Amino acid sequence: WGGGGGGGAFRRGGKATGARKKTTVSTQFKESLHSLMTTLGQANPHFVRCIKPNVTKVPDTFSPEMVMNQLRYSGMMETVRIRRSGYPVRRVFADFLFRYGMLGRNLGLPEGKEKCGAIMKLHDPEGKDWQNGKTKVFYRENLERLLEKHRDNELRAVCRIIYNVILTVVTRRRFLKAKKRIVQVQKYCKGFVYFRRFARLKKAAITLQKYERSRRARKLYRELLEQKRIEEERRREEERRREVERQRELARLEMEKKEHEAAEMRRRLEEEEQKRRREEEAKARAEEEERKAAMIKIRQLEEDHRRMEELARQKEEEARQKAAAQAKVAAEEKLAKKMAEDEAKVKAEAEAAFAIIGDLDNALKAFTGALGLDTDAESDTEEDELYEPESGYDTMSRMGVEGEEEKPAPKDGEEELEEGGDKKSSKFREEGQLMQIEDEPTFEGYVYMKGNTRQLGWKKRWAIVKEEMVMFFDVKQDAIKQGWLKKKRSGTGTLGRRNWKDRYFVLRGKSLFYYADTDLSVSKPQGCIELKDVTGMIEEGDSRDHAFGLVTKDRAYHLTAENYEEKRQWVEVIRYVRSLPEHKVQSLLVQEVDPKNAAMTIDLDSIDSVQAEDQELRPNSFVVITANRVYNFKADSLDIMHMWIGALSPRKYTVGDEDVTVNCIMKGWLVKEGKVKRRRYFVLTEKGQLHCYRTEDTRQPLVGNIHLNCLCAVDTFSEEEAMKGAYTIKLHTRKTTYRLNASSAEGVSEWISALQDAIDSCPPIQTVTERLILEIIRQCRNPHWDVVYEKHKILCRMEVPIKYPLLALPYGKPNLSEEKDMVYSTRQAEAVKIFNALLSQECIADPIKVVQTILTKCYDIVDLQSEAFCQLIKQTAGLTQQDVDSPNVLSCWQMLGSMCCSFVPERTVKKYLVMHLNNIQAKFRDTEMAKFATFCQECLQRTKQRDFVPSRNEVIACLGRRDLKTTLYCYGDGQCNIVINSATTAGEVVQKLCLGLQITGENNKFALFENNGDVFKVIDDRVVLADVLGKFDMHQKPNEKWKLFFKLFCYFKPRSVPNDSIEASFIFEQSCDDVVSGRFPAAHETLLKLAALRIQFLDGDIESVGAIEDIGELYPMSRIEREAKDKKDQYAIGNQHETYYMKTLRGSKGVGTLSKHMRAPEITEDDRIKAASAFEANVVKAAIMDYWRKLNGVSASFAQQKYMEILSQCPAFGSTFFEVEYPSKDQRFPKDLWLAINCRGIQIYQRSAVAPIQTNAYESIVSFGAPSPNEYRLVIEGQAPVALKTTQVAEIGKLIKVYISYVVSERGNNKVS
Repeated sequence: WGGGGGGGAFRRGGKATGARKKTTVSTQFKESLHSLMTTLGQANPHFVRCIKPNVTKVPDTFSPEMVMNQLRYSGMMETVRIRRSGYPVRRVFADFLFRYGMLGRNLGLPEGKEKCGAIMKLHDPEGKDWQNGKTKVFYRENLERLLEKHRDNELRAVCRIIYNVILTVVTRRRFLKAKKRIVQVQKYCKGFVYFRRFARLKKAAITLQKYERSRRARKLYRELLEQKRIEEERRREEERRREVERQRELARLEMEKKEHEAAEMRRRLEEEEQKRRREEEAKARAEEEERKAAMIKIRQLEEDHRRMEELARQKEEEARQKAAAQAKVAAEEKLAKKMAEDEAKVKAEAEAAFAIIGDLDNALKAFTGALGLDTDAESDTEEDELYEPESGYDTMSRMGVEGEEEKPAPKDGEEELEEGGDKKSSKFREEGQLMQIEDEPTFEGYVYMKGNTRQLGWKKRWAIVKEEMVMFFDVKQDAIKQGWLKKKRSGTGTLGRRNWKDRYFVLRGKSLFYYADTDLSVSKPQGCIELKDVTGMIEEGDSRDHAFGLVTKDRAYHLTAENYEEKRQWVEVIRYVRSLPEHKVQSLLVQEVDPKNAAMTIDLDSIDSVQAEDQELRPNSFVVITANRVYNFKADSLDIMHMWIGALSPRKYTVGDEDVTVNCIMKGWLVKEGKVKRRRYFVLTEKGQLHCYRTEDTRQPLVGNIHLNCLCAVDTFSEEEAMKGAYTIKLHTRKTTYRLNASSAEGVSEWISALQDAIDSCPPIQTVTERLILEIIRQCRNPHWDVVYEKHKILCRMEVPIKYPLLALPYGKPNLSEEKDMVYSTRQAEAVKIFNALLSQECIADPIKVVQTILTKCYDIVDLQSEAFCQLIKQTAGLTQQDVDSPNVLSCWQMLGSMCCSFVPERTVKKYLVMHLNNIQAKFRDTEMAKFATFCQECLQRTKQRDFVPSRNEVIACLGRRDLKTTLYCYGDGQCNIVINSATTAGEVVQKLCLGLQITGENNKFALFENNGDVFKVIDDRVVLADVLGKFDMHQKPNEKWKLFFKLFCYFKPRSVPNDSIEASFIFEQSCDDVVSGRFPAAHETLLKLAALRIQFLDGDIESVGAIEDIGELYPMSRIEREAKDKKDQYAIGNQHETYYMKTLRGSKGVGTLSKHMRAPEITEDDRIKAASAFEANVVKAAIMDYWRKLNGVSASFAQQKYMEILSQCPAFGSTFFEVEYPSKDQRFPKDLWLAINCRGIQIYQRSAVAPIQTNAYESIVSFGAPSPNEYRLVIEGQAPVALKTTQVAEIGKLIKVYISYVVSERGNNKVS
């Protein structure tokens, strides 16, 4: 090789430099490999393995074992397993979203990894076949195939939507172009047709207007003439009335002037007489005080004697127990000797005292004789006129039953019950008479009362013992009315509370004083309102404001009461005092003391004892001890102190040693309710007394006693109280209602029965008015019986309110039904209110409301009817010439006329009323009073028992002595005015209408109905129509309009009625109404024909009308609505819009901006029913118009005749249908049924069915009736009873009875013939 360097240079620079180097095999393999890798990098890699199918190298031959061995040994099976366990498909996030992003357009996520994961979760929620990397999505081939499938579906759906939209736009353009051409053609055709029609109608309208204008002009001319005549009559009547008023005013002024002069003269004489009497009374007062001192001394002696007897009895009892028989005899002799000495001493002192009293009586008689006063004669006269000593009842019209609210039972104590046990009252009770307690205070006077603390000291109070209560007032009660009111200060401000001040108002005469305090003896009046200067009264606001005002010439006084009742009392008193003249105001009685104005009250039942104090520093003082407090009082003198102690001391009742349980009616334990519930032992005696004890030992002193009379009442417990376990007896006495509780309902029943028997066995009680009425009736044949008014002024008119009713009324509040929401007080109080309302009727703006209130009260409380009649007779009897036809008297006559039209008085009161009316007609001829008397007599002869209070229109008619006018309606919008009175019955009106319309009544029966919309209630022939109008007036609601309706009630022979009669027209109109209202079962085609005939009868040919405006007047809408409910899913609102909307991109997937402009509406169930109803109505309307076109040229009479022929062929013709329900679950009948009643029998229809399910003749019906309010039961021979639910039970029963009576009468006529 030569050397290393040379050899190398040769090789580089030798032969190899100019010649190409030869490619080797390895070089070629390397280049081929690089080219293959480049190609593979540009394409998707696929693994290719060459597998030898067989050994013989024959085509189409496959050796499984050889192939499997090659795959296994070449590693292919292992490669496939590895590929399956991994993720062969790998895409970058951007590539993945570019291809599959449409599958997640509703997700609302940004482009990136999160959206890719969300799309994968939509198709593989569990995440088994995919995973997210940092830049790629890894997933398997099965998931790729699923994604590709969904992508193809989405693209296909979008292409379909685009195609449909383009096709819709092209089609709509063609449609709009064709529609525009058609509308243009229709426009010209319709214009020509309507122009001809308009010309024809215009010509006809001008002709009609010509005749109508002429008719209206003639009518207006007649109305103007009539109006002018009425105006002239009204003007003449007004002038005559003004002249009469002027004459009355002049006479009144003259009379007032004379009365004023007489009053002034009388006042002067009275002042002189009073001055002389005061001087003489001062002299007699000293003698009276001596007489009182003697009486007190006698009482003390009697008390000492009683104490000595009690002490002796106790000593005697002790001696009898301790000593032996001999010592007992000796003690008795000694005691008897001592008692004889004491009695002699007491007798001597009593004789001396009686001698002093006799001298005082003689002196008093001499004194009264010197004055010229005959007290015995005056008292005898008054006794004869007012009280009549042969009766045991002391004039309830003067001091009988109190007219006030019921009071709760007093607190239980030693004297807890109202009727006392003194000797005088027990004597009256033994005689079976009622001892009344006078309304005047039992004791009154000034007394000093000590306050609760030492600083308050003694205060002088006016004390009154009345109504089982002691009331203390700051001053003496001498006013007509007094009480607290809020008065507004003068100025313009009304909102602030500072402008309203509490003032104590006192009404004396016609002067209304107001003070800052109730102590009138110290406080000076803040001002005075003269009622004679008051020009008007205002009632501010509604009843909740309790405000009223007095307007004078100088200013207006705004006053506010504590409550509405207080306000009403003030307004009535002020209004009444203003209306009276000066001399009558002086004769007004001072009002009863009001406990509300008292500074303090003490219940007598709560007083345990009253004792005198023996203190030198406080002379004449005494102590009242109650359960809660000790009261210290002081009187002016020792005598007055003893009088107060006697008046306030609790009474002890006792019946002695007699055992009252021997002959008693009932006895037992009861719980008496009051402020505290106490258990007491009650004994009901044969004498009508209810004794009360603390224990069963009836020999102990009584806790209380109740005397029963025929006016007492007993009420039992209600169902609500029974559910709570409270078995209560309510015993109503004259002043108190006692609540007594028993342990069981049986015990309450026994006590109520016993008490009621005792009350019924009491002798009847009569007032003076009742006795005088009986005496007048007994002297009815005496022509001069009216002189009784001159002797007994209690029967004559009076201008002052009464305190008690004229008749004996039962005690307690009236028991009203739950339907009446009125709240009344006692019967006595309500009777007094009625009389006071009669006095103030002239001063009320709306007297009709007062009349209705009195009538309502008399209707609710039957006992007040006779009382109201007697009060009205009293106020219209014994009149002077000045009272003839005066406004006050005429208002009472109007009220009496309303009462005569509304109620039938009792037999005795009716006789007395007839005599009074005849007397008025004879004495006051040609006066308004005589006319009212005649009107009242006519009303009494025809008035029947009423069921409702007269309506306002009836009251107005009675006040004017006129008959009542009302409107009667019928089918076809017909109406007429009828004239009735307070006794006209529905049968009389129907008879007159049938006679005037020439309806015989043989073929059908007509009646009057109460109508309100679709509701009809038949009115019985015996019902008074005025009662029906009163019921309308009472139960009228804002959205209701009740009216009287005249129509057929029963179909006897409807096919026998001539077609040209008025009765046929009634049958036709009523049948049309039954068909339209859905109360006539018929087929659909029959109803269409009937509707076409009906519109032909109403409007004529179709050319003259053109279209049907209201299908509800021709076809039953209930049938259309029923069909619509069955087909509501076929006629949905907005189907076309919904289909088009769902074909859009937004409609299918809910994305895109198209949804903002096309949002699908919500379709409810009601909308679908309305759409279906409208569609069905249009279909029915089109069918009716088709039948209507065929009737062109048919007259109205022929259409009516054809209509009735079609109806007469139906099996339901002549039937009255009622909607009923079958509540039973035995599937014998469907639930919704029709009950058809006709002269043939009773039929049962399924609603909307043409033929009946069951028909029953009247012969097969065993019984029928209503076992419960809303259930009607039919018992048919051979069948199970049929119970139906309905609200028309009464109408069904009346109709069946009428048909059965008709069938029975027809059979009788057939047998006779």
